[in-house]
Amino acid sequence: MPIHLAAVNPYMARLSGELCDGLRLHPVATFTYAREVVLPAVAEGATIAGRSPGRSS
Repeated sequence: MPIHLAAVNPYMARLSGELCDGLRLHPVATFTYAREVVLPAVAEGATIAGRSPGRSS
């Protein structure tokens, strides 16, 4: 069963990249915020775990 984490801040986004199969972004987040803050944090978490940020585990 895939695990998705709801996240807005960089810490939770990094955690989702490290441990989860997906991320549910809060609807108030802008595209710019997602691109500049959330996606790099997800990539950082995936790198820490030795995972690819674009693929589910």
